[in-house]
Amino acid sequence: MIKHQHFINREAELEFLEREYKAQRPSFVIIYGRRRIGKTELIRVFCSNKPHIYFLADKSPPKLNIRRFLDSASEQLRVDLFKGVEAEDWETAVNLVLRLKESKEKLVLVFDEFPYLVEADRNTPYVFQRIWDLHLSRRHDVMLVLIGSSISMMESLLGYRSPLYGRRTGQWKLTEVPLRSLQEFLPRYEPDDLVRVYGAVGGVPLYLNLVDDNISFYKNIERLFLYKGGFLYEEAENLLRMELREPKNYKLILRAIAEGYTRYGEIASYTGLDKSAISRYLDVLETLDLVSYELPIFASPKAKRRRYYIKDNYFAFWFRYVDPHKPKIEEGRTREVINYIKKDYETYMGKIFEKLATKLIATTGTWDKVGKQWGKTKTETYEIDIVATNNKNNTLLLGEAKWSKLNTKEIKTIISNLKKKANHINWRHKDRKEVYAIIAREAEEKEAIQKEHKNVKIYTLTDILKQL
Repeated sequence: MIKHQHFINREAELEFLEREYKAQRPSFVIIYGRRRIGKTELIRVFCSNKPHIYFLADKSPPKLNIRRFLDSASEQLRVDLFKGVEAEDWETAVNLVLRLKESKEKLVLVFDEFPYLVEADRNTPYVFQRIWDLHLSRRHDVMLVLIGSSISMMESLLGYRSPLYGRRTGQWKLTEVPLRSLQEFLPRYEPDDLVRVYGAVGGVPLYLNLVDDNISFYKNIERLFLYKGGFLYEEAENLLRMELREPKNYKLILRAIAEGYTRYGEIASYTGLDKSAISRYLDVLETLDLVSYELPIFASPKAKRRRYYIKDNYFAFWFRYVDPHKPKIEEGRTREVINYIKKDYETYMGKIFEKLATKLIATTGTWDKVGKQWGKTKTETYEIDIVATNNKNNTLLLGEAKWSKLNTKEIKTIISNLKKKANHINWRHKDRKEVYAIIAREAEEKEAIQKEHKNVKIYTLTDILKQL
């Protein structure tokens, strides 16, 4: 197992696993999620006080993985009977372990990086279907857990066409830890720097464990990203190579989006790739949770006005600041790069903060839709950071997010601008109620302004950290 890390905010996941373990029935659980998200650490903590066999698969041929599995079982069950024993297939190996299981306590049988076994032998899902159907589905004393980082492959195992379809008793897609957990990882950092860290590495536990809150945020960026030996310097490229068959093309698309070419046609022009291929690549990046898109909130879901963005904060940061500056980093000109980041980072954080502000609004009311709106009128183009609708109460919310400290004059100007932009939205124009929301790092005279303007809501970074 990997080295122990800070294990924070996985209570729901552990409760789910405990319920499966205590269930008086056969248990078959699938856990998946992007690399570095903490799947192995989760299962390590879960299994720490239970009889278990943990096996980490690799890209070796099937017979070698089976041999390693039996060695792991021998070591973890503390029996020598597997030494020198050969098994021709997984069914034989698992059966051998089950026959030698002596304790009546439930055994957790974990296959980590299960997709590697599938890559080595495409029949592996059918083999594990047989193992489940014939040997495990009648046993209450074994809990089978399959873990994988290849999201597309693991989701295919859950799909209708998979031989394992309908057999699992539970599954969990492990995602990033929530923003509020960052304080537990980095207790010495002030809220501003916590959110800056989130902008650079998201809520990926492994990356958060690498940040040293005894030094400044920018010192951490320099240490982790801007040296050839820094852990996060080549991490993005390594992950793309591990997950994808054509990493160069995916890298081109991510680079295009990072540079502001966010529409389908713009991405095609930038990359020079075939348009049908780009559609396929974007679908894969969406499946991997690396890329997503936004549409105007009132547009049809099939509208061709999609704007793509890099959803994963680590990849967004890497493609904005590391990828274009690799020649300078390779030459040791780190000082130039960190100075550029310092000048540009608050601009970059504007988009990160806008996404957080949208999530905040989504949690503060019973909204039917939450998104953003942009478009053109006869005289101007407009964009509204956050728009939300409540059909039952005929309420329309318009919001603006500012990664800055706003004074009273600036707040009132924003309110005035939002009222003007409301005229561009035709949704229930005659009888609707309008609410205006301002989300900022800090806001001067927040309470007084809300008292004066009953339909104005002001939120700050403190509210975001509490709510999200």
